[in-house]
Amino acid sequence: MANKYKGEVKLKLGGKELILRPTFGALAEIEDRSGKYITEIFGELERGRVSIKVLAVIISSGAAAANPDEAPTLNEAGDAIRKDGMLAIMKQRDDEGHSPLAQFLLYAITGDEKEPVKQNPPDPEPSAPGSE
Repeated sequence: MANKYKGEVKLKLGGKELILRPTFGALAEIEDRSGKYITEIFGELERGRVSIKVLAVIISSGAAAANPDEAPTLNEAGDAIRKDGMLAIMKQRDDEGHSPLAQFLLYAITGDEKEPVKQNPPDPEPSAPGSE
């Protein structure tokens, strides 16, 4: 069972249900192996323009972070994606209608925030001297 408090998501692949966990190690591995930033991959996924290699990297790295003994290797994940079909993997939705792969990456981007992080928040008002 996926633990939402750890950012975990469930994904079906090759007839199995996998748990993906967005740890620092998994995210760094995804960036290293894909040669792309997490934010780039998220945008590609949202546009439906992600490669099979990147999907396999996300799945194998995220699954290894959650359960290293049962995680598919990169080649196993790639073969399962090919058999299931990339579109079937990318179209999966959780109980709330969200893409598990997008949610996995979104947890990395927004952290524990429930709402998207606002860019360039205003600077806090300086306090008047002696008011502290």
